[in-house]
Amino acid sequence: EQERAAKEEQVRHLAYHDALTGLPNRAYFSERLGETIAFAERTHQTCALMFVDLDRFKIVNDSLGHVAGDALLKVVSERIQACLRESDLLFRMGGDEFTIILPQIAMPEDAAFVARRIQQAVATPVSVHEHELAVGATIGIAVYPGDGDSAEALLKNADAAMYSAKENGRGGHAFYRAAMNQRASQRLALELASKKG
Repeated sequence: EQERAAKEEQVRHLAYHDALTGLPNRAYFSERLGETIAFAERTHQTCALMFVDLDRFKIVNDSLGHVAGDALLKVVSERIQACLRESDLLFRMGGDEFTIILPQIAMPEDAAFVARRIQQAVATPVSVHEHELAVGATIGIAVYPGDGDSAEALLKNADAAMYSAKENGRGGHAFYRAAMNQRASQRLALELASKKG
């Protein structure tokens, strides 16, 4: 009976965690974000979602291969984790994308403070297979309840903010603004048009 329970727990862990970094994955993220929003709503608190995309990671992966890329991702995920509070939650969404749930913030500026700390930590060069590698992090921030009252809305808006930050030069962070969704819709329309053509 104990063995079966341990096996079930292992299967659950694998289903909800990223094999490379050991971080919770996209499947677990959706669940936890929903819970965080429900709790913030009940307690009239503010929470924030950060969407983190690594800059120059693709260059490392393409030039040095996946082994170096994987080693870099492990170091970066540890550095991001070290910037967070015990209550904050870090997830690997896939590739070089991460999300962070800040369950309780007093004001939006708290999220910007965390973003700057992460960017400093990630920007420090990493030694991988005798190469000094430098990557950066671009971060989009969406704050509940102002930027969305559902998990889907917050994720979409944090993603839009991240793209906006990238457009303003990598290695920055941006808070979501409604105008960003219009730009995201235009970008999607252009992509679809170019695929047809």
